[in-house]
Amino acid sequence: ELQDCLTKQLETTDTLMSIKDEALTSVNDLTNLVHEKEAALVEMSELLKMNNQANEKILTHANNKYTRQLAEKEMCIQNLFRIIQRQQFGESEHFRKLIKEKEK
Repeated sequence: ELQDCLTKQLETTDTLMSIKDEALTSVNDLTNLVHEKEAALVEMSELLKMNNQANEKILTHANNKYTRQLAEKEMCIQNLFRIIQRQQFGESEHFRKLIKEKEK
């Protein structure tokens, strides 16, 4: 009977050791998975940072381009306005001269 008890304890011990080994393997697998995920997060963070920098450069370039275009168009409008003013003023002067000549 003592032999049976020792045999059962030995079987139980073997089973517990097997369970422990499986648990340690699972813990190691999970630890490796966590390290892989951490590395992926670091890589993703770097990619997002690079993407944000690229987007910022694109937006800055577009903003500068459209600001220049707007300034150019504003300058054209101002020049057209001046031309119109000169034409109107010139025509007024022309009509004044004609009126003065007719009055003489």
